[in-house]
Amino acid sequence: MNENHYKKKIQQTMIRGSILFAVILCVSLSTAVYLMISRALYDRYDASLANVLEYVNDEIDAEDMYKCFTTRTRSEKYDRIQAMLNDMVDDFDLMYLYILQPHDKYVENICTATSEAERAEGETDMTIGQKVYGYPEEELKRYASYMDSEGVSYFEESSTWGDCYTALMPLKDGDGNTYGLICADIEINHLHKVVWTYVALSISIIILICALFIAVMITWIRNNVTGPILELEKSARSFADKSHNIDDIRNLDFDAPDIHTQNEVQSLAEAIDKMSGDIKRYVNGIMTAEARAETAAEKAETMTAIALQDALTHVKSKAAYLLKEEELNHKISDGTAEFGIVMVDLNNLKKINDTYGHDKGDEYITGSCRMICNVYCHSPIYRVGGDEFIVVLEGRDYADREKLYEQLGSDFVKSRKSADRDPWNRYSAAGGMAVFDSRSDRDADDVFKRADAEMYRDKTNMKSSGNV
Repeated sequence: MNENHYKKKIQQTMIRGSILFAVILCVSLSTAVYLMISRALYDRYDASLANVLEYVNDEIDAEDMYKCFTTRTRSEKYDRIQAMLNDMVDDFDLMYLYILQPHDKYVENICTATSEAERAEGETDMTIGQKVYGYPEEELKRYASYMDSEGVSYFEESSTWGDCYTALMPLKDGDGNTYGLICADIEINHLHKVVWTYVALSISIIILICALFIAVMITWIRNNVTGPILELEKSARSFADKSHNIDDIRNLDFDAPDIHTQNEVQSLAEAIDKMSGDIKRYVNGIMTAEARAETAAEKAETMTAIALQDALTHVKSKAAYLLKEEELNHKISDGTAEFGIVMVDLNNLKKINDTYGHDKGDEYITGSCRMICNVYCHSPIYRVGGDEFIVVLEGRDYADREKLYEQLGSDFVKSRKSADRDPWNRYSAAGGMAVFDSRSDRDADDVFKRADAEMYRDKTNMKSSGNV
């Protein structure tokens, strides 16, 4: 085996090892990110759909609805529920919102929402007791199986009416007997798109960091391992012929002698044995390697910081909120938790985007965000969706939470009513606040869900009163 064979082998082995390590790290982190984000977003949609169903159930007069269904006549309360469902299916961007009674071959309509788009095409509300055929047998059995369930259930399905993610809960009469199901559907493709959007962004950042790691590692290997080893071989061979009785090591010129070794390691060992006086060069090489390793770590930290900041508003991102949620859960576990969560959901963003363009929509988002930041100037603020923000209250802002929350609502009302401003500068938002209660909250997500439910109630009230 000749010298060139060994040079090629050691360099290729170390580079391939570095690449393999980076690929394994990238795949592992990407898998973890997918599972974490997917679970978090599914939980979020589950909570949102549950809030919708529970709100509908709370608004229904059990005896009146059951009487309307059995007699096939509409009452004033039934008409109010019908109008509410029609508004909610558009307000909450649902695919379908309906109440039905399943049978072996068909389902009977109790009350089904009609969207604004459907009404524009001439569709009218379904009649009470209208039989709807066309459901697959297994789907009818699935609906029937939930008649005996309690609480909210979830499943994915593909049917004649599209691919959707369904949440449902039993509808009971005044005696507590189940006679129907309240159901809400969202497009499963939309849900998957949201999941993959967040996952793709996170994976892109991970791949960028891994690519940076590979580039830095390969450069480091070439500059600090294979290159120095080969140069050291040449210097050591020359030194073996010239170093006898030399008082000043700085006067030595290193040449590559003609030596015979089995591999680079054997050659390096012989060279080090003969170059015992070259400690300074060796130490300098180690210091250079450490400096470059520190630079790589600083770059990795910079990329992490970018991932935790929202690009448009420069507040913290959804990923940063997930880390904050872990921190809050640790405090809950050790009994030191004292915090609140404020959920803010902007109104009219879609209207601004559709009417004036997405650049004005971005102005609307950033301006609304500034209002939130001005009120909660001592608290971390997270943008967790296109028009959704979360504020985690601790310390001073937690102590002043009621005053600050009232100020936030007042500021948005004042901005919304400012007729001298452009439409995209008249900010409107619904809000909800919840405070951690150790007697009922198991984790930070329980507090978030209560704040989210309060926000949905606020948004519904604003819609019904025309104050959006």
